[in-house]
Amino acid sequence: MEVVAGSGMKLRELLEKSEKLYRETGHYYGLVELKRKREDPVKFERFHSRLLSIVIGARESVKYLAASPATKLGADLVWAIFTPEGDPVVFSTGIMVQNRTMSYFIKWMIRNGYEDDPGIIEGRHFEANDVIAGTVHTADILTVTPVFYEGKLVAWVGGATHVHDVGAFQPGIDVLSPTRFVEGIHEAGEVMAENDRIKKEYLIRAQNNVRSPHMFIMDAKVRLSGNILVRDQLKNEVLKEFGADYFLEASREIIEENRRALVDKIKTMLVPGKYDTAVFLPLNHGKTEGLDLLHPLAKKDRLIHIPLEITVSEDGNINMDFDGASPQGPHYFHSTPGGMICSAVLTLVETLSYDLMPSYGVGLPITVNAPPGSVVNPTTFHVSFTNSAGLQMIANQTLWRALAHMFFARGFLEEVLL
Repeated sequence: MEVVAGSGMKLRELLEKSEKLYRETGHYYGLVELKRKREDPVKFERFHSRLLSIVIGARESVKYLAASPATKLGADLVWAIFTPEGDPVVFSTGIMVQNRTMSYFIKWMIRNGYEDDPGIIEGRHFEANDVIAGTVHTADILTVTPVFYEGKLVAWVGGATHVHDVGAFQPGIDVLSPTRFVEGIHEAGEVMAENDRIKKEYLIRAQNNVRSPHMFIMDAKVRLSGNILVRDQLKNEVLKEFGADYFLEASREIIEENRRALVDKIKTMLVPGKYDTAVFLPLNHGKTEGLDLLHPLAKKDRLIHIPLEITVSEDGNINMDFDGASPQGPHYFHSTPGGMICSAVLTLVETLSYDLMPSYGVGLPITVNAPPGSVVNPTTFHVSFTNSAGLQMIANQTLWRALAHMFFARGFLEEVLL
């Protein structure tokens, strides 16, 4: 399979090249100069706006296909367009925490040889809800679709929804599971549709393994329909007008431009230095009434400690150090390091880049130190991640607190939120 503008490289080689260029230059894909934007800034902005309108339009259209309240009424869904190596270029409105999860999922498939087996081909759609493959927790289901133009892979599109039930030992979303083995359905890069049609075995499994199969299946159709809508508009309108080479080059410039804009915001609104904070999370499950369905392994009182040292550098980068976090255990509050970055990006979108266009560039200035064996970096995927979103939101309290101190110190009093 040939990748446009990839010099005949395999996807894994293209991904490794992108990561190497960023390490060596500090600029996404080594883009010191934004050539396409400099040559024709109006065309560049028109291209960017066209991509945004496609993903926002798809989200607003397909949500009415859903049967679940979270998707149809809560609008807990999002769409995005990605580079061939899996970096998000534009996101629709919606659940911004998925700004990196679908990217992790695409890169997970690339690193695990999906290009060769089962193969990345036209009309094939991949799905994941497993933390192994990059999701936040099992209730978040991601569907990604390759986009081919003139026989070459030029992009990915992805959609994410938040389902109500995945067949765990308890009904609902954030079930109180102590291990992976009672979390319900796990999907890690499965082919959910071929030739743009959902596979029969997918439907049969949903009908027999979740408590509300009609909602589960309709949400799958929402994601698939949205991906097809974005893919076809991308091929028939954007790529036909701008061409594949412009699409790839301008997409990468959008990401680098976004990274620079966030770095400028960090330098303007934050104060360089180290900020230490912490949060404690009690799990009072030892004798709590009303938890008759709680798994025996989880019936224990625990106090989860999440310390955080934030280092803001003078060059506009942020490091989050969770050294000292509580160890992994038989409970549902765990996260991956990538998940902690996802939640941090969500916070920065709300506080610093609220007037920017979110892309992969928003997360590039952020690094995380997550000690192995802790709740923020388990050494085994046998632990439970069903409420990792809860852990991330609680940990974000520490980030909000540190940001509030910096905003106050800079004089941005209206941004202080404690």
